[in-house]
Amino acid sequence: MIEFFSDDFAAATGVGGLSFDVLPSPFAEELIAEIGPRSAALGENTDFTYAVRSKFRSGQDRGFNRLRIATPLRVEQVGAVRIQPPGGDVLEADFSGAVLDELPVVRGDFAVVEVADDAFAIEFPTVGEDDAELRVSFENAVLRFGTTFSGQVFNTASEGQLGQSVVAGNAADLGEGDPDTQALGTPFEGNLSVQVPISGELLINVRAEPPVFTPNGDGVNDRAELQYDLTNVGRPTPLRVAIFDLAGRPVRHLYDALDQSGRFARLWDGRDDAGQLVPPGNYVFSVALDAKTGQARAVAAVGVVY
Repeated sequence: MIEFFSDDFAAATGVGGLSFDVLPSPFAEELIAEIGPRSAALGENTDFTYAVRSKFRSGQDRGFNRLRIATPLRVEQVGAVRIQPPGGDVLEADFSGAVLDELPVVRGDFAVVEVADDAFAIEFPTVGEDDAELRVSFENAVLRFGTTFSGQVFNTASEGQLGQSVVAGNAADLGEGDPDTQALGTPFEGNLSVQVPISGELLINVRAEPPVFTPNGDGVNDRAELQYDLTNVGRPTPLRVAIFDLAGRPVRHLYDALDQSGRFARLWDGRDDAGQLVPPGNYVFSVALDAKTGQARAVAAVGVVY
């Protein structure tokens, strides 16, 4: 239903065009998915396993060969990807240790084809058999309580079509830490969410990388990343990053904008607010957040040598 409202008695409305994206036939009858473990330490990298169990109707569903998983942070490591058909041979590829800067990263018939700040995608041989299980291992961190790792599947033979979303449930036996007691393939709310301890700390993992850098213009180690994680902040909030000398005098106002929960790195090139290289020595950078629930501030050291 579409409704139009106007306070002008003489106003009229018209629709010039209306279009819909329609999935002619689904990739699967149902896709049950879960993630494990479902609890993690706040802001710490954790090895996760994402499982998808497929339900197919013979001759009606097209199957899928791509899975896109939403993540709270950019994925830096993908591990094993495995397809287990019922009663068939396991198909598997291992991306452990692969650098994900240049894509695709290919291992046989499997590939990592997308890595974004909020998702990654893999492609694999088409899954089209009822009760087949797909597992993906990857490393990520959680910065908000109840973060959901939603997923969608695609068939690359149907370019431009919408993905089909997975449904949270008991998709696989993920070992001792798997609390599910329902039968495999049963939908169950919450199985795609990861809990972290509720903490009053809004700023964590504040550090410089590298802790000492050499901004001498040779193209090696010329800049430092001033890193911080922002947790449990659900809306854009004012945040400032500033650099001071050891006497507390301001050196550089590096960043002043709005951030929300995420992992950030602000680059410092060793210059002050006037654009001049600072003298060698140790400096302190401050990350300050002005949230409605209160203010938070954290500091860390960074060194400059020539």
